[in-house]
Amino acid sequence: MTPPFTLGRRAALLGAAALLAAPSLARAAAGTGLPCPARPGEITGLLLQGGGGPSGAVAVFGQAFRPGDLPAGHVLEARLTNGGALPVQLDIRNRHPDGSARLALVALATPALGQGQVAGVMLSARPGQQPAAAPPQAGGR
Repeated sequence: MTPPFTLGRRAALLGAAALLAAPSLARAAAGTGLPCPARPGEITGLLLQGGGGPSGAVAVFGQAFRPGDLPAGHVLEARLTNGGALPVQLDIRNRHPDGSARLALVALATPALGQGQVAGVMLSARPGQQPAAAPPQAGGR
């Protein structure tokens, strides 16, 4: 059994770590504002903070959609705020009664960003069909 003070110490350490990291994230984000949807089809904006990894590293996250944000017969598109397209894969987990996506897992191939660099990304919907998933092959290929 874990003593009660240990859980409090862990929570305090995690909270302190978050407070120490917050100023660096705020400084990095200050130069690049969070993109806001302004045009038809734009759903949400997000910021990617670089860790020095190579281009094509994959970020996976859950995304909730409002009814009609991503209608049936549309695909999700990811674009950098400078206009460059990013490869994106979508796994719709739940739909609204109108058939539009409600909750999905998004896998986004990130650009190469140096440590602390920030890039804005806009997720939007456009007409089209999701590509069919390739059948699994023996040996994991």
